[in-house]
Amino acid sequence: MQAVREAGSTLGTAYEAECRVRRHDGVYRWHRLSLTPIKTGDVISGWVGASLDIHELREAQEELRAFANRLQLAQEAAGAGNWDLDLTTWEIRLCLYSVRSHGLPEEHSGEIPLRE
Repeated sequence: MQAVREAGSTLGTAYEAECRVRRHDGVYRWHRLSLTPIKTGDVISGWVGASLDIHELREAQEELRAFANRLQLAQEAAGAGNWDLDLTTWEIRLCLYSVRSHGLPEEHSGEIPLRE
């Protein structure tokens, strides 16, 4: 909360942050904080805000990042590329390795329309 106090007293404006907050039972959890200073003249006399517990979301994001990193390492080790097809727009997205393995110019990395 020290960072919130410093930011608020320096800026004197609304403040948003994601940080770990310690609960009453001593457990730390990730929260998204939105705080707005209450001013009396030019002095901040209090704060009003909301806190949203995003702990499970942050853990899921970290697990997904770790899985994506392992998948990328496995693909690089196997010499395998990947692609995605958007069935709405009929655009295909090729990774750079797939572009190279199919002998396409590197500017084809990214989205390629299958229909014109």
